[in-house]
Amino acid sequence: MNKHPLPVEKYVLRERYLHDPSVAYELDRDELAALMSEVGETEHVIDAINVLDDAMLEQRARDIACWNRAFDRYDDSTTVPVSDLVEASQSPWSWGV
Repeated sequence: MNKHPLPVEKYVLRERYLHDPSVAYELDRDELAALMSEVGETEHVIDAINVLDDAMLEQRARDIACWNRAFDRYDDSTTVPVSDLVEASQSPWSWGV
């Protein structure tokens, strides 16, 4: 007896997406359409479709109701070294220091 009322392909797509929504960016149009029929018009699905359409950042931001800067590249120069985090976690914290 089949425990899943969905076809296996849709079930697998949905489960992969629920585990990691960024998987939407690895899918083709047909897979995105199948996924959208299962999870709805989520931000990741809509944006993945826009990426496939080579939409400009302004369009992508508008379609998922966010700011353009949400798509800015991560700047590694602002990364805090792990050693600094460890040191900070071992020091007593005081207000205003």
